[in-house]
Amino acid sequence: MILCMGFVKSDSWYLLEATDLGFSIEFPIEPVKTNETQDTEAGSITTYTYRFEPGEGVKDDNLDYELVCTTMPISLEANTTNTKLSDAMFKKATDAILKSLHGKMISEKPFKFNGYPGKEVKIERKHKHEVYIMKLKLYFIKNKFFIIETTSTETKQTNKSAARFFSSFKMLN
Repeated sequence: MILCMGFVKSDSWYLLEATDLGFSIEFPIEPVKTNETQDTEAGSITTYTYRFEPGEGVKDDNLDYELVCTTMPISLEANTTNTKLSDAMFKKATDAILKSLHGKMISEKPFKFNGYPGKEVKIERKHKHEVYIMKLKLYFIKNKFFIIETTSTETKQTNKSAARFFSSFKMLN
């Protein structure tokens, strides 16, 4: 598989266009990209991760921005509007994140994105004397499972940069 991707500067943010994966999203700056493929009983699964962490001295309301896209075996594509299946995927992903962060669920609410199921989740994580809020949007679209996430301090959990990041996510095909 050839991965076609471009970075285009837009209002000082980078527009990531992952044409082979069928989506675009804006990041404050070019994200670091990685991918991993594993074989399962259901078929091959590839996870693509795009991440930007503002470094020390960089002024930003968020500590990180991340998009994870996992391609599922094509046989699952027909089931993406199945609420039971998408709810199970959302629960499995959310439980894994809560466990790895030792976090606490603050809120979760379902939504639709272009007719596909989604879930918005907020997780609280305490580290030393700080409280961090992770906001996630999870989408199950055709044969792809997306997790889009920002992390901020509790006092900056609602900010324009996070709103721009989440609202910039688009499907290309």
